[in-house]
Amino acid sequence: MALAALVDLGFPLERLNSALAATGMQGVRVGAARRTSGALVALGIQVEAILEQPPRRYSEIREIVLRAGLGKRAEERALEALARLAGVEAELHGLGIDEVELHEVGAWDTVADILGFVMGMEHLGVEAVFVSAVETGTGVVRTEHGVLPVPTPATLAHLAGFEVSSSVPGHELATPTGAALLAAFAQPLGELAGYRLIATGMGAGTRELGDRPNILYASLVEARPSPADEGGTLALLETNVDDRSGETVAAALALALDRGALDAWATPVTGKKGRPALVISAICRPDLSDLLAEEIMRATGSLGVRVSSFVRIAATRQLLEVAHAGRVFRVKVGPYSAKVEFDDLAAGSAELGVPLLELGRDVALAFHREHPDLPLPQ
Repeated sequence: MALAALVDLGFPLERLNSALAATGMQGVRVGAARRTSGALVALGIQVEAILEQPPRRYSEIREIVLRAGLGKRAEERALEALARLAGVEAELHGLGIDEVELHEVGAWDTVADILGFVMGMEHLGVEAVFVSAVETGTGVVRTEHGVLPVPTPATLAHLAGFEVSSSVPGHELATPTGAALLAAFAQPLGELAGYRLIATGMGAGTRELGDRPNILYASLVEARPSPADEGGTLALLETNVDDRSGETVAAALALALDRGALDAWATPVTGKKGRPALVISAICRPDLSDLLAEEIMRATGSLGVRVSSFVRIAATRQLLEVAHAGRVFRVKVGPYSAKVEFDDLAAGSAELGVPLLELGRDVALAFHREHPDLPLPQ
């Protein structure tokens, strides 16, 4: 269902079938078709195997993933999910991870699910996954290890820390594979402060639940920081560099902002032995300081980052949109001023053939007509 939702969002299924062919698993192919679930129609995924596929050990599945020709990040994500699956199975059955023979979670369809999920994330540019309460279902399920309660012990082990619900009787609605993908990549939805909705995909399951559609929604969103993220106690990260090019420093600043820094800049200074140098600085929420410091050291080759705390007082702000000349422009609005996003103006100026300053004035007036009670963009 998760794979179906990603395909519905735009991930081309042909790429997954090409990767499966590269693994050497003969006769395994994934197809998609619309199906009705309850009162709704959503995309369903079917994984077919012409030849019988045997149970596989963790080490065998790992080799399958390595033969799939994935990009580095997608490969790391797939291996992480598989390691979580095998690790939980090993712990539950008292075995070493390489001794575990994965039955249900090692089947060919699960390999396709995991490869498709990580490839879909990569194709859509997904940086983080957030989930609402996970519906596990109730009842019992027959497995290679006998009859087990729903949710199974493996599913529960993966879902530690997530909000769960068990309101649908008689069905297993969260499997160890799905739960392992959440454990590897997802966070509770409450940690996503605000966002702009881009698109929504729907993945249909095969079971009929009677009183509701059996559909998983996947919404692709652009995260927005909340006012709380901009103020309060923040971390300041700094490092001195005197042996890196301007291009490298610019790339490091861009990376810091991409990884969650609230601001990043470089200040020219005179370093030791009278050498011209730059102080690379970034501010972020305290919980991101370790990750961001590691990213800065990796990007610059620096041997250390100084981290200190400070309190910032931030004005409330909001990001609004205004339509002009067939385009949408974002406007950042505070209590005392407003400003049209420069990137939007630059793109609009190039597309419309209108000078930047002239377009900025026209957009500001259009915004003022819609919001006369807010500051006029400057």
